[in-house]
Amino acid sequence: MPLLLSAPSVTRPVTVSSEPAVLPVAPLGRERLSPSQALDRILDCFPPTAWARLLRAIEAQTLAPGFYTRNGKGCVLYHLEPTLNDREARLRHFSRFGPDMVEASEILVRKFDAGVLTIDMVRQATIAKLLR
Repeated sequence: MPLLLSAPSVTRPVTVSSEPAVLPVAPLGRERLSPSQALDRILDCFPPTAWARLLRAIEAQTLAPGFYTRNGKGCVLYHLEPTLNDREARLRHFSRFGPDMVEASEILVRKFDAGVLTIDMVRQATIAKLLR
């Protein structure tokens, strides 16, 4: 039986574990969070050791948009948690936190890939988390 986490206007079926689920997907341009807010919420889901790993990736110039991981480079989520290496893993991981976090992860991926959320913005937000 499909699990409905919310009733958004746009949904896509996915498989979470062995049980099918329907997770929300925000329509483009209708996000409730800014890219910076989405990044902040995503960073809060990870421990400081993951933030440090992300900063090392930025320093090593292995943080890159457009894909989860390829040729030793990866996206923000991959560097926070290396098991987040595809869309299904991302949806499975963030669905544990609820539909708002699934939406935040979608915004982060879209805006980072589009260049709206820059590597410098990721660096600044991550450093701010470490200094708290």
